[in-house]
Amino acid sequence: MPVTPEAGLRRDASLPIFLYFGSSTILLLLVAPDGSWLDVATAYMLQTKLHASAPEVSGFRLLTGIPIYIGFLFGLVRDLWSPFGLRDSGYLRLFSVITALVLAALAVLDVQYATLFFGVLLVSVCTRFLLAAQQGLMGLVAQEHLMSGRMAALFSACYFIPLILGALFAGVAVDLFSPKAQFLTLAAVALLVGVFGIWKPKSVFDHTYELPEAQGMDLLGDLRRLFQDRASLAAVAMIFLWQFAPGLQTVMQFHLTEHLGASESAFGYWTAIYYVSFLPGVIGYGYICKRVPFGKLGTWAILASAPLNFVLPSLTTPEQLMWFAIPLGLSGGAAFAALYDIAIRACPPGLHGALMMAVAGGNQLGWRAGDAFGTWIYAAGGSHGFLYASIGTAITSGAAPLFLALAPRSLLVTRDGEPLH
Repeated sequence: MPVTPEAGLRRDASLPIFLYFGSSTILLLLVAPDGSWLDVATAYMLQTKLHASAPEVSGFRLLTGIPIYIGFLFGLVRDLWSPFGLRDSGYLRLFSVITALVLAALAVLDVQYATLFFGVLLVSVCTRFLLAAQQGLMGLVAQEHLMSGRMAALFSACYFIPLILGALFAGVAVDLFSPKAQFLTLAAVALLVGVFGIWKPKSVFDHTYELPEAQGMDLLGDLRRLFQDRASLAAVAMIFLWQFAPGLQTVMQFHLTEHLGASESAFGYWTAIYYVSFLPGVIGYGYICKRVPFGKLGTWAILASAPLNFVLPSLTTPEQLMWFAIPLGLSGGAAFAALYDIAIRACPPGLHGALMMAVAGGNQLGWRAGDAFGTWIYAAGGSHGFLYASIGTAITSGAAPLFLALAPRSLLVTRDGEPLH
């Protein structure tokens, strides 16, 4: 979409913007089921306390993620409804409290499949509203300040920090802390998210909702624009394909423990190393995006990670897999930042919540569907199950850049900081 000349007048306040969106992203992803902490913790509870199988764990993840997959509906609500007349601040205040109450309820109830399922499902619903507000506002501010690449890099770095911390803590907590302690800690973090509904830095909120980028239509008009916009469709399809990674979640967890004899906490450590390694790639993308047009940078950033998945089946010890998580994560960081760069660039006016949540839904649907498909391959493939799952990851992630052909030329030829002509 074209960016108005007025946007260029507001590019001098990046530090408060980065602080606001960076810190809120970290807290939100610590609480949300699509972050590592709650996800890995419940996976361990299912495996160790309820003796669930790999397909049962992946099925739990797939079904409790339903609100995430249809996240664009929560984004549409954000774009059209203003709770208490406070816009995004109202969402952050209201749903942080509800999320905390649900997590507190999980803390006092016995660990049973049904309890975990409905509790995590409710947390998924509540955090969709929180993320719709935070990411919709983030996309809007990034467009108005001509900083989609830098904001995507910041978001990606802060996205993976809670995944790293959550994976590490969940891996340790399975041995040291009770489920009650973990749920109560998460409830406290959820309450902290509400602070961002009270804190309103001028560089983020001053006239933000009055500029042309923020103006939408009615419900039917917005739906029509969203589904007819080729760049929006490309952004969702690309992140779905790249995240459709059959070999990198439940399959990796069971491959480490069942085939390679690693401890139950090994998957948490592998996940943490993998996500830590994203950070240099993300930082590099944030630096280069102001110097290289998005089309060229995005294509190579996304393609670089695909071939490495062919190497995974040749690694025969947990230590080798831990070391190889580093190059796999380095390439993945740049790819993830590029995928969110195109998402922010593609947001139609007034539909930032809807598209950013559609991308978040495509992100998690790809991850969960790929996970479910991977566990099926793993179970059916016998001794070659991990090999087949890794090949599938390489193929789908490598196909993602093909959808850049749907994006208009203006999104591909401009660098970060340049208006889209």
